[in-house]
Amino acid sequence: MRIIMGAAQGCIWPTLFRLNSFWVPAQERTVLFSFPRTGPSIGTIISMIIGGLFCSINLNNYVPFLFRYGWSYFYYALGVPGIIWSIAWYILSSDAPETNKFMSKKEKDYIQMCKNDECLQDKKTKTPWLSIFRSKAFWATMIGQFFTDCGGYALWNVVPEYMNEVLFFPIKQNGIYSALPHLVKAAVVFATSRLADQIINKNWLKRANTRKMFQLIGTLSVAVCLLMISTLDCQRRYLAVILLIVGVGISGHGVNIADYSGIHSAIVFGLVNTVSHGALLTALFCFVASIAGFGIPYLTSYITRDKTYAQWRIAFILYACCYLISGLSFALLAKGETQPWAKNTDDNKK
Repeated sequence: MRIIMGAAQGCIWPTLFRLNSFWVPAQERTVLFSFPRTGPSIGTIISMIIGGLFCSINLNNYVPFLFRYGWSYFYYALGVPGIIWSIAWYILSSDAPETNKFMSKKEKDYIQMCKNDECLQDKKTKTPWLSIFRSKAFWATMIGQFFTDCGGYALWNVVPEYMNEVLFFPIKQNGIYSALPHLVKAAVVFATSRLADQIINKNWLKRANTRKMFQLIGTLSVAVCLLMISTLDCQRRYLAVILLIVGVGISGHGVNIADYSGIHSAIVFGLVNTVSHGALLTALFCFVASIAGFGIPYLTSYITRDKTYAQWRIAFILYACCYLISGLSFALLAKGETQPWAKNTDDNKK
Protein backbone atom coordinates (compact mmCIF):
# COMPACT_ATOMS: atom_id res chain seq x y z
CA MET A 1 0.00 0.00 0.00
CA ARG A 2 2.82 2.42 0.80
CA ILE A 3 4.38 1.77 -2.64
CA ILE A 4 1.07 2.51 -4.37
CA MET A 5 0.67 5.70 -2.32
CA GLY A 6 4.17 6.80 -3.24
CA ALA A 7 3.61 6.09 -6.95
CA ALA A 8 0.44 8.19 -6.93
CA GLN A 9 1.90 11.05 -4.91
CA GLY A 10 5.07 11.16 -7.00
CA CYS A 11 3.16 12.92 -9.78
CA ILE A 12 1.84 15.76 -7.62
CA TRP A 13 4.81 18.13 -7.33
CA PRO A 14 5.95 17.96 -10.99
CA THR A 15 2.34 18.67 -11.97
CA LEU A 16 2.22 21.70 -9.67
CA PHE A 17 5.36 23.14 -11.25
CA ARG A 18 3.91 22.59 -14.72
CA LEU A 19 0.66 24.32 -13.74
CA ASN A 20 2.68 27.12 -12.17
CA SER A 21 4.38 27.85 -15.51
CA PHE A 22 0.97 28.39 -17.19
CA TRP A 23 -1.01 29.95 -14.37
CA VAL A 24 1.22 32.16 -12.21
CA PRO A 25 2.66 35.52 -13.36
CA ALA A 26 6.37 35.92 -12.49
CA GLN A 27 5.74 38.96 -10.27
CA GLU A 28 3.34 36.95 -8.09
CA ARG A 29 5.14 33.60 -8.24
CA THR A 30 6.58 33.45 -4.73
CA VAL A 31 3.35 34.41 -2.96
CA LEU A 32 1.06 32.11 -4.96
CA PHE A 33 3.45 29.16 -4.82
CA SER A 34 3.72 29.55 -1.05
CA PHE A 35 0.23 28.06 -0.71
CA PRO A 36 1.06 24.55 -1.99
CA ARG A 37 4.50 24.76 -0.38
CA THR A 38 2.95 25.23 3.07
CA GLY A 39 0.46 22.43 2.55
CA PRO A 40 2.84 19.69 3.80
CA SER A 41 3.68 21.77 6.88
CA ILE A 42 0.02 22.38 7.71
CA GLY A 43 -0.77 18.71 7.13
CA THR A 44 2.11 17.75 9.42
CA ILE A 45 0.83 20.10 12.12
CA ILE A 46 -2.65 18.59 12.05
CA SER A 47 -1.49 14.98 11.81
CA MET A 48 1.08 15.27 14.61
CA ILE A 49 -1.40 16.91 16.99
CA ILE A 50 -4.39 14.66 16.35
CA GLY A 51 -2.15 11.61 15.85
CA GLY A 52 -0.91 11.79 19.42
CA LEU A 53 -4.49 12.19 20.67
CA PHE A 54 -5.88 9.35 18.57
CA CYS A 55 -3.11 6.95 19.59
CA SER A 56 -4.02 7.45 23.24
CA ILE A 57 -7.61 6.22 22.62
CA ASN A 58 -8.46 2.62 23.51
CA LEU A 59 -12.08 1.47 23.34
CA ASN A 60 -11.19 -1.99 24.71
CA ASN A 61 -13.84 -4.59 23.89
CA TYR A 62 -16.77 -2.26 23.23
CA VAL A 63 -16.28 -2.24 19.44
CA PRO A 64 -14.88 -4.67 16.83
CA PHE A 65 -11.11 -5.02 16.72
CA LEU A 66 -10.80 -2.98 13.48
CA PHE A 67 -12.26 0.08 15.24
CA ARG A 68 -10.94 -0.61 18.74
CA TYR A 69 -7.76 1.44 18.72
CA GLY A 70 -7.46 5.16 18.06
CA TRP A 71 -4.72 4.88 15.45
CA SER A 72 -7.20 3.31 13.00
CA TYR A 73 -9.47 6.39 13.23
CA PHE A 74 -6.42 8.52 12.52
CA TYR A 75 -6.13 6.97 9.04
CA TYR A 76 -9.82 7.59 8.36
CA ALA A 77 -9.49 11.20 9.53
CA LEU A 78 -6.71 11.80 6.98
CA GLY A 79 -8.04 9.69 4.10
CA VAL A 80 -11.61 10.99 3.83
CA PRO A 81 -10.64 14.69 3.35
CA GLY A 82 -8.17 13.55 0.68
CA ILE A 83 -10.94 11.85 -1.27
CA ILE A 84 -13.19 14.91 -1.01
CA TRP A 85 -10.37 17.19 -2.17
CA SER A 86 -9.60 14.93 -5.16
CA ILE A 87 -13.20 15.14 -6.37
CA ALA A 88 -13.21 18.95 -6.05
CA TRP A 89 -9.86 19.20 -7.88
CA TYR A 90 -11.12 17.02 -10.75
CA ILE A 91 -14.17 19.26 -11.21
CA LEU A 92 -12.58 22.72 -10.77
CA SER A 93 -9.07 22.42 -12.23
CA SER A 94 -7.80 22.73 -15.81
CA ASP A 95 -4.44 22.50 -17.56
CA ALA A 96 -4.33 26.17 -18.59
CA PRO A 97 -6.33 29.37 -17.84
CA GLU A 98 -7.86 29.54 -21.32
CA THR A 99 -9.61 26.20 -20.85
CA ASN A 100 -10.94 26.90 -17.35
CA LYS A 101 -14.73 27.30 -17.04
CA PHE A 102 -14.78 28.99 -13.63
CA MET A 103 -12.81 32.22 -14.17
CA SER A 104 -13.59 35.51 -15.90
CA LYS A 105 -12.26 36.59 -19.30
CA LYS A 106 -10.56 39.57 -17.65
CA GLU A 107 -8.52 37.31 -15.41
CA LYS A 108 -7.63 35.01 -18.31
CA ASP A 109 -6.44 37.99 -20.40
CA TYR A 110 -4.30 39.26 -17.50
CA ILE A 111 -2.53 35.92 -17.06
CA GLN A 112 -2.00 35.58 -20.80
CA MET A 113 -0.51 39.08 -21.02
CA CYS A 114 1.93 38.30 -18.20
CA LYS A 115 2.95 35.04 -19.83
CA ASN A 116 3.51 36.77 -23.18
CA ASP A 117 5.96 39.11 -21.44
CA GLU A 118 7.90 36.11 -20.12
CA CYS A 119 8.43 34.77 -23.69
CA LEU A 120 7.86 31.16 -22.62
CA GLN A 121 7.82 28.31 -25.12
CA ASP A 122 4.56 26.68 -26.19
CA LYS A 123 3.38 23.27 -24.99
CA LYS A 124 4.65 21.40 -28.07
CA THR A 125 8.30 22.38 -27.60
CA LYS A 126 10.66 19.43 -27.27
CA THR A 127 12.51 18.97 -24.00
CA PRO A 128 16.13 20.24 -24.32
CA TRP A 129 17.72 17.46 -22.28
CA LEU A 130 21.37 18.30 -22.97
CA SER A 131 20.85 21.99 -22.24
CA ILE A 132 19.15 21.17 -18.95
CA PHE A 133 22.00 18.91 -17.81
CA ARG A 134 24.57 21.56 -18.78
CA SER A 135 22.76 24.31 -16.86
CA LYS A 136 24.27 25.66 -13.64
CA ALA A 137 20.76 26.60 -12.50
CA PHE A 138 19.68 22.96 -12.77
CA TRP A 139 22.63 21.74 -10.71
CA ALA A 140 22.02 24.47 -8.13
CA THR A 141 18.54 23.09 -7.44
CA MET A 142 19.66 19.48 -7.84
CA ILE A 143 22.37 19.73 -5.16
CA GLY A 144 20.41 22.19 -3.03
CA GLN A 145 17.23 20.15 -2.88
CA PHE A 146 19.01 16.83 -2.33
CA PHE A 147 20.79 18.06 0.79
CA THR A 148 17.78 20.09 1.97
CA ASP A 149 15.68 16.93 1.70
CA CYS A 150 18.33 14.92 3.53
CA GLY A 151 18.00 17.28 6.49
CA GLY A 152 14.29 17.86 6.04
CA TYR A 153 13.28 14.20 5.90
CA ALA A 154 15.39 13.53 8.94
CA LEU A 155 13.63 16.26 10.91
CA TRP A 156 10.18 15.25 9.71
CA ASN A 157 10.71 11.58 10.53
CA VAL A 158 12.95 11.53 13.59
CA VAL A 159 11.90 14.58 15.62
CA PRO A 160 9.07 12.67 17.41
CA GLU A 161 11.53 9.85 18.13
CA TYR A 162 14.11 12.33 19.45
CA MET A 163 11.47 13.98 21.65
CA ASN A 164 10.66 10.60 23.13
CA GLU A 165 14.11 9.03 23.52
CA VAL A 166 16.24 12.06 24.47
CA LEU A 167 13.87 14.74 25.74
CA PHE A 168 11.45 12.24 27.38
CA PHE A 169 8.21 13.95 26.39
CA PRO A 170 5.04 11.82 26.81
CA ILE A 171 3.12 10.94 23.64
CA LYS A 172 0.51 13.74 23.81
CA GLN A 173 3.12 16.45 24.42
CA ASN A 174 5.36 14.80 21.84
CA GLY A 175 2.75 15.29 19.11
CA ILE A 176 2.13 18.93 20.02
CA TYR A 177 5.79 19.91 20.36
CA SER A 178 6.73 18.03 17.18
CA ALA A 179 4.07 20.01 15.29
CA LEU A 180 5.14 23.46 16.53
CA PRO A 181 8.18 23.81 14.21
CA HIS A 182 5.96 23.17 11.18
CA LEU A 183 3.37 25.68 12.41
CA VAL A 184 6.05 28.36 12.54
CA LYS A 185 7.36 27.25 9.14
CA ALA A 186 3.94 27.72 7.53
CA ALA A 187 3.64 31.23 8.98
CA VAL A 188 7.19 32.18 7.92
CA VAL A 189 6.65 30.94 4.35
CA PHE A 190 3.56 33.12 3.93
CA ALA A 191 5.34 36.17 5.35
CA THR A 192 8.64 35.81 3.48
CA SER A 193 6.99 34.96 0.15
CA ARG A 194 5.29 38.35 0.04
CA LEU A 195 8.53 40.03 1.12
CA ALA A 196 10.50 38.23 -1.61
CA ASP A 197 8.08 39.30 -4.35
CA GLN A 198 8.18 42.88 -3.08
CA ILE A 199 12.00 42.93 -3.14
CA ILE A 200 11.99 41.64 -6.74
CA ASN A 201 9.16 43.87 -8.03
CA LYS A 202 10.69 47.03 -6.53
CA ASN A 203 14.10 46.10 -8.01
CA TRP A 204 15.82 46.19 -4.63
CA LEU A 205 17.61 42.98 -5.60
CA LYS A 206 17.68 40.83 -8.72
CA ARG A 207 15.55 37.71 -8.64
CA ALA A 208 18.60 35.43 -8.43
CA ASN A 209 20.12 37.35 -5.53
CA THR A 210 16.77 37.38 -3.72
CA ARG A 211 16.46 33.60 -4.03
CA LYS A 212 20.05 33.13 -2.86
CA MET A 213 19.55 35.41 0.13
CA PHE A 214 16.43 33.64 1.38
CA GLN A 215 17.90 30.19 0.74
CA LEU A 216 21.06 31.05 2.67
CA ILE A 217 19.06 32.47 5.57
CA GLY A 218 16.89 29.36 5.61
CA THR A 219 19.61 26.74 5.40
CA LEU A 220 22.28 28.39 7.55
CA SER A 221 19.83 29.24 10.34
CA VAL A 222 18.61 25.67 10.63
CA ALA A 223 22.22 24.39 10.49
CA VAL A 224 23.17 26.63 13.42
CA CYS A 225 20.10 25.57 15.43
CA LEU A 226 20.82 21.89 14.82
CA LEU A 227 24.44 22.29 15.94
CA MET A 228 23.22 23.97 19.12
CA ILE A 229 20.66 21.19 19.70
CA SER A 230 23.45 18.63 19.46
CA THR A 231 24.88 20.04 22.71
CA LEU A 232 21.62 19.77 24.71
CA ASP A 233 20.20 16.93 26.76
CA CYS A 234 16.93 16.32 28.63
CA GLN A 235 17.94 18.82 31.32
CA ARG A 236 17.37 21.61 28.78
CA ARG A 237 14.66 19.99 26.69
CA TYR A 238 12.50 23.11 26.36
CA LEU A 239 15.45 25.02 24.91
CA ALA A 240 15.87 22.18 22.40
CA VAL A 241 12.19 22.56 21.41
CA ILE A 242 12.65 26.32 20.92
CA LEU A 243 15.69 25.74 18.70
CA LEU A 244 13.77 23.17 16.66
CA ILE A 245 10.93 25.67 16.23
CA VAL A 246 13.30 28.42 15.10
CA GLY A 247 15.40 26.19 12.84
CA VAL A 248 12.63 24.29 11.07
CA GLY A 249 10.45 27.40 11.00
CA ILE A 250 12.98 29.42 9.00
CA SER A 251 14.21 26.58 6.78
CA GLY A 252 12.90 25.80 3.32
CA HIS A 253 13.66 25.41 -0.37
CA GLY A 254 12.49 28.10 -2.79
CA VAL A 255 10.47 28.22 -5.96
CA ASN A 256 13.58 28.78 -8.08
CA ILE A 257 12.88 25.96 -10.53
CA ALA A 258 9.93 27.90 -11.94
CA ASP A 259 12.14 30.99 -12.36
CA TYR A 260 14.52 29.52 -14.90
CA SER A 261 12.89 26.48 -16.58
CA GLY A 262 9.54 27.77 -17.91
CA ILE A 263 7.28 25.04 -19.30
CA HIS A 264 10.03 22.51 -18.62
CA SER A 265 9.69 23.05 -14.86
CA ALA A 266 7.82 19.76 -14.42
CA ILE A 267 10.64 17.85 -16.15
CA VAL A 268 13.32 19.71 -14.20
CA PHE A 269 11.56 19.17 -10.89
CA GLY A 270 11.02 15.52 -11.77
CA LEU A 271 14.76 15.10 -12.37
CA VAL A 272 15.65 16.97 -9.19
CA ASN A 273 13.06 15.06 -7.20
CA THR A 274 14.32 11.80 -8.66
CA VAL A 275 17.61 12.22 -6.85
CA SER A 276 16.04 13.20 -3.54
CA HIS A 277 12.92 11.05 -4.10
CA GLY A 278 13.93 8.28 -6.30
CA ALA A 279 14.02 4.57 -6.83
CA LEU A 280 12.40 3.60 -10.14
CA LEU A 281 9.21 1.58 -9.73
CA THR A 282 8.11 1.22 -13.35
CA ALA A 283 8.22 3.27 -16.52
CA LEU A 284 4.58 4.18 -16.02
CA PHE A 285 5.04 5.54 -12.53
CA CYS A 286 7.52 8.11 -11.32
CA PHE A 287 10.15 7.64 -8.71
CA VAL A 288 8.46 6.83 -5.44
CA ALA A 289 10.90 6.02 -2.73
CA SER A 290 13.50 8.54 -1.79
CA ILE A 291 17.25 8.34 -1.41
CA ALA A 292 16.91 11.06 1.19
CA GLY A 293 13.52 9.78 2.31
CA PHE A 294 14.57 6.24 3.16
CA GLY A 295 18.33 6.76 3.36
CA ILE A 296 18.54 9.41 6.06
CA PRO A 297 16.00 7.83 8.49
CA TYR A 298 17.76 4.50 8.00
CA LEU A 299 21.13 6.12 8.63
CA THR A 300 19.66 7.83 11.70
CA SER A 301 18.39 4.53 13.07
CA TYR A 302 21.88 3.07 12.59
CA ILE A 303 23.65 6.01 14.23
CA THR A 304 21.21 6.06 17.18
CA ARG A 305 20.98 2.28 17.53
CA ASP A 306 21.71 2.44 21.26
CA LYS A 307 19.41 5.47 21.79
CA THR A 308 22.11 7.45 23.60
CA TYR A 309 22.51 11.23 23.78
CA ALA A 310 26.00 11.02 22.19
CA GLN A 311 24.63 9.15 19.18
CA TRP A 312 21.81 11.66 18.68
CA ARG A 313 24.41 14.42 18.81
CA ILE A 314 26.22 12.86 15.83
CA ALA A 315 22.92 12.61 13.95
CA PHE A 316 22.08 16.30 14.44
CA ILE A 317 25.58 17.35 13.34
CA LEU A 318 25.01 15.31 10.16
CA TYR A 319 21.69 17.08 9.51
CA ALA A 320 23.36 20.48 10.03
CA CYS A 321 26.05 19.64 7.47
CA CYS A 322 23.36 18.74 4.93
CA TYR A 323 21.73 22.15 5.26
CA LEU A 324 25.12 23.88 5.09
CA ILE A 325 26.03 22.17 1.80
CA SER A 326 22.58 22.97 0.39
CA GLY A 327 22.84 26.69 1.12
CA LEU A 328 26.39 27.15 -0.14
CA SER A 329 25.90 25.21 -3.39
CA PHE A 330 22.72 27.16 -4.17
CA ALA A 331 24.43 30.49 -3.51
CA LEU A 332 27.25 29.64 -5.91
CA LEU A 333 25.25 28.23 -8.83
CA ALA A 334 21.65 29.51 -8.78
CA LYS A 335 20.09 31.62 -11.56
CA GLY A 336 16.97 33.76 -11.32
CA GLU A 337 15.84 34.36 -14.92
CA THR A 338 14.44 32.12 -17.64
CA GLN A 339 17.35 30.27 -19.23
CA PRO A 340 17.92 30.40 -23.03
CA TRP A 341 16.82 26.78 -23.47
CA ALA A 342 13.42 27.63 -21.92
CA LYS A 343 12.74 30.82 -23.90
CA ASN A 344 10.59 31.16 -26.99
CA THR A 345 13.27 31.29 -29.69
CA ASP A 346 13.35 29.73 -33.15
CA ASP A 347 16.16 27.34 -32.21
CA ASN A 348 14.28 25.98 -29.20
CA LYS A 349 11.16 25.23 -31.22
CA LYS A 350 12.94 22.85 -33.59
